[in-house]
Amino acid sequence: MGTPNRAKKTVPTGILEIKLSSIHGFGVFALKKIQKGVRMGPYEGNVTKVETTQGYAWKLKYSQLIDASDESNSNYLRYVNCAKNIAQQNVIAFQYRGQLYYRTCRDILEGEELLVYYGTSFAKNLGM
Repeated sequence: MGTPNRAKKTVPTGILEIKLSSIHGFGVFALKKIQKGVRMGPYEGNVTKVETTQGYAWKLKYSQLIDASDESNSNYLRYVNCAKNIAQQNVIAFQYRGQLYYRTCRDILEGEELLVYYGTSFAKNLGM
């Protein structure tokens, strides 16, 4: 933690890559087929109870937030973009033992962007 560009440096080599997305900024893309059921994480960032307007925060149980807006204190999962709708998502977010993880909910093909659905209100805020 605290290393410049840490988030981009944590991407699993040979499996995923971070590159420009047509959805928003950077995205996470598969370099090869990824099977349904693969777990990724945990999602890393600063744990806080302070609400944020940044798009890189997840609310956990007990009113805690994981704020991954600082690239030096987060990992590559901050770059997984929002799907336009639930049908487009190929990754789901879940909590386990106080941490947030992503899991593939279908096979992801080579070159495909990883997308998680944040919900209707968040998608509307992004103009989707």
